[in-house]
Amino acid sequence: MKRIMFYLAGLDNNGGAERVISNLSNYLSKNNKVTIITTGFSKTRYKLNDEITCQSLDNNVDKAKQNRIVKNFNRVKKLNRLVKENNPDIIVTFLPNEIFRILFLKKVSIKNPVIISLRDDPATEYKTRFRKKLMYHLVKYANGIVFQTKEASDFFDINIKEKSTIIPNPINEKFIEKPFKGTRKKEIVSVGRLEPQKNHELLIDSFSNIVKKHNDYKLHIYGEGKLRNKLENKIKDMKLEDKVILKGNSNNIKEKIFESSLFVLSSNHEGMPNALMEAMSLGLPVLSTDCPCGGPNFLIENKVNGILVRVNNQDEMEEAMDNLISNPGYANKLGKEANKICSRLEPNMIYQKWENYIDEIIKNCEEQ
Repeated sequence: MKRIMFYLAGLDNNGGAERVISNLSNYLSKNNKVTIITTGFSKTRYKLNDEITCQSLDNNVDKAKQNRIVKNFNRVKKLNRLVKENNPDIIVTFLPNEIFRILFLKKVSIKNPVIISLRDDPATEYKTRFRKKLMYHLVKYANGIVFQTKEASDFFDINIKEKSTIIPNPINEKFIEKPFKGTRKKEIVSVGRLEPQKNHELLIDSFSNIVKKHNDYKLHIYGEGKLRNKLENKIKDMKLEDKVILKGNSNNIKEKIFESSLFVLSSNHEGMPNALMEAMSLGLPVLSTDCPCGGPNFLIENKVNGILVRVNNQDEMEEAMDNLISNPGYANKLGKEANKICSRLEPNMIYQKWENYIDEIIKNCEEQ
């Protein structure tokens, strides 16, 4: 029985990393001792097996009275103590700040094997000179690295790539369905935080011209974020209030989008976009920007199971949207092909890849 420790920011939101760790922990806990360490103190949105132990770095810390340096020093200090108390056979860490902390400890204190998982576009995540230099300095202390796409792994030199593997996200089991049959609603949908990365302005601008030709269609955008007011004002200025609706967050997104005519992802960059995967698994016709670090390109074979367009290219997005709306037979064919992703990224198959890689890294470290 292996002792496996996961470390991430928290389990209180619907992010892809949080879902993967929760489900992977449940899978591994059947035959292993699993501990989850979170930076923040929060309840999980996901059901965890009773055998899993959860601990937090912040539950006894009065954060309001601490500055950033003191807060992070205390977090690193407590993380170091928890690692030594649990003495895991391996530590698996997601998300940038948590990766920095665990690799710093790996450099100065702990001897336990460490796997880090990079979930977003490294060129964006580490775009400042300081963060890029820090990552290059610390990443060599990782014993293994999980990338989601080849393009992400290509950001690093050969010495880093040699000890890495590529494991995409699994399909969310709740979204595994047979393709929809019947007449689809005349609505285009998108799911994602209202943040600059998602580039909803491109989507709205594209739809503003589409709706002139297809006046019976509406655009529904699911998600919340700091750009809500800006997007609301843009929709108002364009006089699209009855056509473009910001729907906010939803706990039953599957039911909301299942009968829609088209799913669109307009992002500037993504890791492995869960919203796109879920739309494809439902059999929706999908359209996405071919954004770094290659997640949409990994999921979509252009014009076979979806459409790819260049990042921030309104003309290409408009043309693709018009083509799919005007040719429902072609759109439905793409949707049926998209649905095949359910078998390609079946959850247990992906979790087994994780366990195999964990076993490989533990074995390599024992032999050194």
